[in-house]
Amino acid sequence: MLIKDGEGEITATTASSENLEVAFNNGQGFTGVVFRTPALNMRGCSQLDISGISTKEFKFIVEYKKQKGEIVAKSDYNLFPSASKSQTISIPIEYNGEVDEIALMFYVKGEGSEVDIESIYIK
Repeated sequence: MLIKDGEGEITATTASSENLEVAFNNGQGFTGVVFRTPALNMRGCSQLDISGISTKEFKFIVEYKKQKGEIVAKSDYNLFPSASKSQTISIPIEYNGEVDEIALMFYVKGEGSEVDIESIYIK
């Protein structure tokens, strides 16, 4: 896992076998979390599901990347709601090649939240 810092601020990250906790504050910049994976074939996959809890709602984009950060596909903006119970957000996938990284990017200036990511599934 990498932290992407575009002059925003990731104030805390905690990873365990059960979840990933991220606290971010974009201010005038952006932030994100990048998950590296061995080459992953997306052929036949139609959606990515992210489950978790957030203290505040925020918008994010999912970027699918090849080695060296080349973006080969990305989602539209998605809204992660504020909730005290786990929520699952389903994002359509429109890419049939291989990827080496999946990035959750928080591009909206001024947004921030504490997010507990419980799972990411590709279906």
